Amino acid sequence: MIVTDAIIAKGFSDPRNLYEMLRWFFGFGEGKILDKRCVGFLMHYRRFGDVFVLRFDTGEEIVSTLVEFCERERIRAGTVSAIGAAKEIEIAAFDVSTKRYSKKELKENHEILSLKGLISSVDGKPHAHLHISVAGHDFAAEGGHLNKAVVSPTCEMVVRKFDGELSRKQDEETGLKLLEP
Repeated sequence: MIVTDAIIAKGFSDPRNLYEMLRWFFGFGEGKILDKRCVGFLMHYRRFGDVFVLRFDTGEEIVSTLVEFCERERIRAGTVSAIGAAKEIEIAAFDVSTKRYSKKELKENHEILSLKGLISSVDGKPHAHLHISVAGHDFAAEGGHLNKAVVSPTCEMVVRKFDGELSRKQDEETGLKLLEP
């Protein structure tokens, strides 16, 4: 009750403003940043049997937040599909001859035309292999392997969980972590 009284006394009477309450409670004042991923349990999602519908909010990084979600829900096999918008997007394309990815960063806001992927595990931990297509204000589409993307203003995702575990293992010939079904 002391915490509740203190929160109300500080002017946080609206329980929907939990993020700001936590900033105050844990001592994050002016000039300090509390990353929303630090309070990942606030992510909005709903479960329908083996299907989860997630909503990412502004500022959340898609790949790392998805991996954290899969860890929390013990998902080691599944599929991902999403739409929305993002900025600070890093896409990549694999060069078979050099066994390296070339990368491109898209800083401005883009619409997510399609985000598809597979959830598996690497060394027992969740791994998200995602591909994305996006378009900017010029309506030109770009895409590739998704390394990171910061949500702006929202991303709506469906994750379908499979029973069991799919794992990946490093393949020396290709230089990739290949799926072992």
